[in-house]
Amino acid sequence: MVDHHKTADPNKNNKGIPKEDKQGDVHQPAPGVTHSTIARLKMLLAHNRHPAPEAVAEIMVEHPAEHEHVVRFLHEHFGNAFVHKVMTTGMAKAKRAYSHDVSFDQHGKEATGIENPNADHGKQRSGGDDPNRMTDHGKGVTLAHDTDVYRGDGSGYDEGQVLKDRAQAAGQAAPANLPAAGTIIHAKQNDVLRLETGAVKTMNVKGPDGKVSAQPCALCFQVGNVAVSGWIPIWAIDPKFHSVLNVDKRIAAHLDAAGDKDKKHFSHKARKVNPVLAPHPELRVSANQREGSGANMADHYFERPGGVVNLLANVPASGGGRFGVPIDVLVKDQEFFEDTSVAHEHSPLWKSGKNSEQTDMKITFAYGKIETPGGPKYGWINMACLS
Repeated sequence: MVDHHKTADPNKNNKGIPKEDKQGDVHQPAPGVTHSTIARLKMLLAHNRHPAPEAVAEIMVEHPAEHEHVVRFLHEHFGNAFVHKVMTTGMAKAKRAYSHDVSFDQHGKEATGIENPNADHGKQRSGGDDPNRMTDHGKGVTLAHDTDVYRGDGSGYDEGQVLKDRAQAAGQAAPANLPAAGTIIHAKQNDVLRLETGAVKTMNVKGPDGKVSAQPCALCFQVGNVAVSGWIPIWAIDPKFHSVLNVDKRIAAHLDAAGDKDKKHFSHKARKVNPVLAPHPELRVSANQREGSGANMADHYFERPGGVVNLLANVPASGGGRFGVPIDVLVKDQEFFEDTSVAHEHSPLWKSGKNSEQTDMKITFAYGKIETPGGPKYGWINMACLS
């Protein structure tokens, strides 16, 4: 903590924040601390004169080789008492956050060593090399039967509302001749699905007999030509792709087991999900994103078409293999229980384009759980979408 009763430090500004030199680095950084680590510490201090210990610890957890140098830097600028808080309660919360922020690495193996078929064992993949999408060696899975597409609470997607929401997000007028209100998005036999990784749960939806009952479902982000994040009952998916779904189930079980270990830390009072539109949808959660592309947009973590908000397996841009992978789509007033022992994660926002500029804005995520007919599901959600 900065002691404002001490003699003014010539290496700090009037807010107690380390000065910058002409190159933009902190004045006289501790030896061995990289520019990226200093930049993150500097950004944190610039926005908060009294940063939370877990926020500083989060940076240290992501750069373990630089602990000694970062601690030296903290001692120099904040003193022993603050360093003690960082290394005890702060580090405990940050490590818990990092352990729940699951990585799907570029080689296609989930952090526990579970093989992801999207890896294609080192061969050239069709459909890109994103390890966060479940495919059968680059091929999407197909439907064997017609089915509705469901939101996270088992309700259907209103097709007209989804189309209007997409037009609004793009700054366009709503399409003419929209489907009648209440028309539910329906997936048809032979439609190709693109699945999210680790997103399997049991929901009360229509079974093969047309009656509502508890059914295992998988989350997709595209159905045929319709880009929508929705749940598909596994009974409707072609059985030849069930090997892919079995991998998905094992990854989902790993995510659930990690959350189950922390039951005693969850708040007793639920917060309500309240999807809100992104205040700056044009910003990105990663640097150097091409103008006009739809990748890594800030609005992916706010209200999505159809009135939902994503529950995530990991937080965007928080480390290698972490891209903000949805594992559920939650609706307004759905209950979310936060794990109070886990530090919040933060994703800084960037402008678009090559050599893009980092803004002073960020998205803050909380870790917690929702209850489903098949048991609790655990993940991260944008705190702006909680009330």
